[in-house]
Amino acid sequence: MKKGVLVCLNCGSTRLKRTTFLMGIIPQSSYVCEECGFESPVMLEVFPEQNRDE
Repeated sequence: MKKGVLVCLNCGSTRLKRTTFLMGIIPQSSYVCEECGFESPVMLEVFPEQNRDE
């Protein structure tokens, strides 16, 4: 399975920090961009192309 890289929806940075908090009794998670401070429960996952000649 391919592993993607999470990027910020606001600025495109890959410097994201995952945070967890409780909403009632259900744990929720969110991502915070360390560059611009944007916070969202969803971030874009990109799959960089690898050189197929290797």
